[in-house]
Amino acid sequence: PGGAQLIFHNAAFDFAVIDQHLHQTGAADARSWLWSAADMHRIHDTMLLHALVTLAQSDDDRMVTLADAAQRWRRSRDRDAEVSGHRANGRENGR
Repeated sequence: PGGAQLIFHNAAFDFAVIDQHLHQTGAADARSWLWSAADMHRIHDTMLLHALVTLAQSDDDRMVTLADAAQRWRRSRDRDAEVSGHRANGRENGR
């Protein structure tokens, strides 16, 4: 797979569906590539990552949709950018 990284939201489901499709269609090279990516730890799961971070921060162990996770991280990024902007403008600590 070279340096390719595969990013899924619910990787276990997505991987199984893709693997089944590749098997049924006889796409042996693509299926081999998929399994090589797994063996090389190049498959990532945004649902699992979100759940682990959220659990570490708040004891909330709910699995969320991709849309919910994206919305949360977008809000978090926006807050971080706002804080950084305040620091860069000398507004931190009441300045």
